[in-house]
Amino acid sequence: MKTYDLLIIGAGPAGLGAGIQAAHMGLSHAVIEKKEPQSRLLLARKVENFPLIGDGGRSGQELYRSLIAQSRESGVNIITGSVSSILNDKGIFVIAAEQNPYKAKAVILATGLLPKKLIRSIVPQELEGKKLFYRWTDIPWGKRKGKILVVGGGEAAFDQACSLAENGFEVTIAIRGKNDRAFDSLRREARALGASVQYNVMVRKITEADNGIEVLLKTGEKILERQYDHCLAAIGSCPGASLMSGKTSPGIFWAGDAAHPRQKQAAIAFGDGIGRTMEAYEFIRNNSK
Repeated sequence: MKTYDLLIIGAGPAGLGAGIQAAHMGLSHAVIEKKEPQSRLLLARKVENFPLIGDGGRSGQELYRSLIAQSRESGVNIITGSVSSILNDKGIFVIAAEQNPYKAKAVILATGLLPKKLIRSIVPQELEGKKLFYRWTDIPWGKRKGKILVVGGGEAAFDQACSLAENGFEVTIAIRGKNDRAFDSLRREARALGASVQYNVMVRKITEADNGIEVLLKTGEKILERQYDHCLAAIGSCPGASLMSGKTSPGIFWAGDAAHPRQKQAAIAFGDGIGRTMEAYEFIRNNSK
């Protein structure tokens, strides 16, 4: 089994930045990503603060395709696989990825973050992927767009609400507090696109109905009953399952959103991936003496 200098888990902006730098520095490497990429960048309606994207910005999907193309042109080795565990075997890391194990002298974890889920007392698990979604791109639609309740008051909730509104959905954003956490420009854009923004609203229960879902909302002392076709929950994010057993070992480097969960910016993640590769290079060189 070949032992790589560096294996990078995740092909979001951080992982691709790490891979480009690895190729530039001449490290034998691979970037491992699932068959269906899960990068949060793919959800972004418009990215305006990434280098060289021009006036007006680009959609997250366009930027992601551009980063993939740049990576391949730079000689980045991208392989498909889902990593289940990482084991430190006497200073060499063994990565279990579906049917193919890999070995490496150092590993960068650019695994991003997973969406937080609504608790089971609010919504049953069987509605996930059917009427309840955590990524707007997973919501099915045909000729009839329908009514969607977006739960959450952060940038991700407003950005995805704007994408849904642009695609013809009737969008209501439910925010549990009296304030949201979106940028002023994004909030104005959501309203301009016709999204209804409601504050001091708590979702108490979501159940399946004949033509969609029935939602119980609490506002003040009132309980309201509303009908929607789907619900999108954008209530925050959290780390995924740990790939390492025990404590993190020297030679493991975290990058991007996984390392800086409060920042969540593609440009920061990309640069962070480059920085972690440079640290990994020093680690490999020092441990090869």
